[in-house]
Amino acid sequence: MDSVYSNKEMIDNFIEDYDDINGVNDSTTATTPDDDDDEEEEEEKEEKDEEEKDTDVDFIQRLGIELQKRIGILPKVEVITLILTNKPKKFIRILCVKPKSYSEISRTIRAARTMKLMIRACGHLSSYNSILYGTKHTVLIDCVNLSDSPRIEFVNIKCKTTGKEIQGLKLLSCVTMNELIHYQINHNIEINQYVDTYSIQDTIVGSILSTQPGIIGPTGSAYGGCLTDEVIAIRIVNCYGDLIEYSNEKEIMIAVSNLGLLGVVYDVTLRYTPITLTKVNYQFYKWSDLLNIENNILKDAITTNQSIEIIYLPYNSCHTLSSTNDNNDTLTDAVVDDGNDVDDNYMDGSIDLKNWNIEEDELLLRTTKRLSQDIHDNYITVDIRNNSHSNNNINDNDPSICYDSDPQQFVYLLDQVFGPSSKELIEQPDNTPKLLKRAHHYLKCKYCPKPTIIQYTPWALNSFGKFKEPLRILKFTMETDPELNRFTLAIHTILDILHKLANDDLPNYSVNLGLRIQFTRGTNNGHLLGVGLESDEPKLDRKNLLLAHITFMGLIGNGPNKLWNDAAKQINLTMLTKIPTCMPQWKTEWHVKQILLNKFREALKQTAEPLKQLITIADRDGMFLNQYLAFIFYSKLTFYQKLYESQRNDYLYNSEMASFIAKQLIGNQLDSVKGALGDKKDEGEGVLGGRKEIDPEVEAALREAEEKREAKHRKMEEEREVMRQGIRDKYGIKKKEEEVPADFDFSSPEGRLGRKRKTPAELAAEANEADDENILTSMLPENMRNMANKVTEVPGKIISEASEKCLLM
Repeated sequence: MDSVYSNKEMIDNFIEDYDDINGVNDSTTATTPDDDDDEEEEEEKEEKDEEEKDTDVDFIQRLGIELQKRIGILPKVEVITLILTNKPKKFIRILCVKPKSYSEISRTIRAARTMKLMIRACGHLSSYNSILYGTKHTVLIDCVNLSDSPRIEFVNIKCKTTGKEIQGLKLLSCVTMNELIHYQINHNIEINQYVDTYSIQDTIVGSILSTQPGIIGPTGSAYGGCLTDEVIAIRIVNCYGDLIEYSNEKEIMIAVSNLGLLGVVYDVTLRYTPITLTKVNYQFYKWSDLLNIENNILKDAITTNQSIEIIYLPYNSCHTLSSTNDNNDTLTDAVVDDGNDVDDNYMDGSIDLKNWNIEEDELLLRTTKRLSQDIHDNYITVDIRNNSHSNNNINDNDPSICYDSDPQQFVYLLDQVFGPSSKELIEQPDNTPKLLKRAHHYLKCKYCPKPTIIQYTPWALNSFGKFKEPLRILKFTMETDPELNRFTLAIHTILDILHKLANDDLPNYSVNLGLRIQFTRGTNNGHLLGVGLESDEPKLDRKNLLLAHITFMGLIGNGPNKLWNDAAKQINLTMLTKIPTCMPQWKTEWHVKQILLNKFREALKQTAEPLKQLITIADRDGMFLNQYLAFIFYSKLTFYQKLYESQRNDYLYNSEMASFIAKQLIGNQLDSVKGALGDKKDEGEGVLGGRKEIDPEVEAALREAEEKREAKHRKMEEEREVMRQGIRDKYGIKKKEEEVPADFDFSSPEGRLGRKRKTPAELAAEANEADDENILTSMLPENMRNMANKVTEVPGKIISEASEKCLLM
């Protein structure tokens, strides 16, 4: 295998594990109750043996070599390392292939099936996560390098029910969010939803499969604001390596958000519409004003705008204690509405967190609203560019609208020019309140003078500036009523958490990028989100159902972080236990693993039945189903899933035992050769003079394992014999008795390989027969005599040749 990494390479191959369902294993630092700590310790003890096996580099490499032999030359099999960011000093190694075509995907799946391995598909590196891939018998199929052509194309899909053709945009599974945005702009089209809220490098398919909610609000044309509402066809490579297409409306509803349980998605087709313009508005409010129901600020925004987003950086209302007067702590007003810069001299003092009233903090309310549909492509492509610097645009009746010279504008929480920089937040965690006050100040400086701009809709909906540094994410979705009463109570609970973290004995500022909140309607794929879709509720009534998608963000350095793990545990426990109808999203960090697993299992008990029925058809053996997903979706594994699991365990166990024994034998032989050559380095070691003995504990373990294996097979044979006897009794069949062979008579000529030595009498008789034959042949003509002699010689030749061959054998 050409591409097996060394230990150092695998350690250096750090993969940011903040995406999808990160962090199966809980953090070693605990702020939860004692019961939760005990539960975690028990889980760690139960999984200790399995974790030790996961770190067996040699075994993973041997699996990779065997898999490469069965696949062929391409694709190459690699060993990658996943570092668990929420558990110190914990990493796992698994196999990974990066196919470039459908045929390579198919070969990989078929080869892995012969070895009884599991398959999980992924996109970019940020999509790797431990709960889906954290086992040594898993093979990752990374589709990021797919080079089949074309990557994006316009197609017409014929609806099976109505017979009408629907225009769609077909995307390979390797297409990223950024690539799709540029394609929409260049071809004057748009897709009616947002893909991801924080990672522009994520693939489109990854967001679809994981039920990623969008940000399109109730007034948007997309039903739930997520990509799954726009899928009109999807093609998946199943467990046999065949390409299956789902284009029926009912099948698509079930198949789109399948978490990879149906196979490896090859491409997906999305519905699109002509491109439009969107007006984006920025307003700053205090939490106390926004949460006041009588003001109706948030309710009005939700009912009139296409998308609604709350962006909040904490600590911006805190006062600064003057550093020039140590005897009297003079409170300096930190509000920056006067337009003064917040420079380093201004921020020399410490922050007064004891008197911090978090509800006086300001937040940024960002809303988008599509302009009239009468605005055509000519206006978009010509007028907005030609009149971008003009204040007298005849097409614009709203004087508050300012056309930006560059329609694409990102919202950077940390100003790219004035800062603070990401590096400061990571390296100076104690100064986080000061740095966030400064970041909030420059947000106001940027958006207060120009509160409204116009952008292309794809740009307007995908405007969040990305971070190169590791961004840690906790994402939740909760149901709320149209009056937002439940949401108001939830926000008070969330603000209490942030206030408590900052005022603990050891202040915790790890949630240093605050909150982002979007609102949508109930989604069509709510059956896998566990919230937002009532199975017994008519579709029309769901118009009154609101979902709030809440995201906690932290900018943390590489690797595990104790403060973040503490904060994440507290947030998870509070959100899942104190806020009704709140569910974690699939693409989030999993810190209290067992609680999240139980939460999903209870929520999806009934709504996931259609998906399970489709899994039974597409993947009967559970080749794409790991133990965590199996726990969520199945209370009891099916017969075929159990069979495939037992075959996998037997194969891995036998492979590991065979390689271990071979290593021992080869090692002993090499040691004995070294001793024979006069190597005195190991003299005196062991009883055999330099030859290493097998550890008695290892030998006992091998012997015990072999006894268990023999007992298992003996028991299975007894059960089979009982079944056979039952069949004999039913049909009156007698059991075939095995014949015991008698003692072999070595004096008997039967079975001899060589010829028996002839007696003198037999030799004389043969001579007489030869004389008789000579007399007969002498009477024939000369030409006939030669022929007869040749014919008589043939049997003798054949017999002699056969005898020689038998003797050689």
